Amino acid sequence: MNYCCDQFDWLVSDAGKAGLSFIIRKVGDTNGVFLQSRVCDIQHESKLRNLPVNGDLPNPFRISAQQGIRHCPFCGKNIKDFLESIDQGILDEIVYKHKSFEMK
Repeated sequence: MNYCCDQFDWLVSDAGKAGLSFIIRKVGDTNGVFLQSRVCDIQHESKLRNLPVNGDLPNPFRISAQQGIRHCPFCGKNIKDFLESIDQGILDEIVYKHKSFEMK
């Protein structure tokens, strides 16, 4: 898969892992890209959600967050144009793979 730049490729590959990543998901009838941040890999989030609280935590306390993006923050490519240039079958595979990383 040829993404718009190497950095975009790296962040798509890191979906679901601690730190920053991109996920590609369906938004209505189109696809969108979301920048995610996580304090830990997704499979460990349940451990953090069940920790006893012995002190003042910020409210709300976030262990993950995401924001939709319209342009690649590294090379400036328009995300909508870029996604439309990708073979739909390949894009559907990525969307399916990233479904488990979606934040509701």
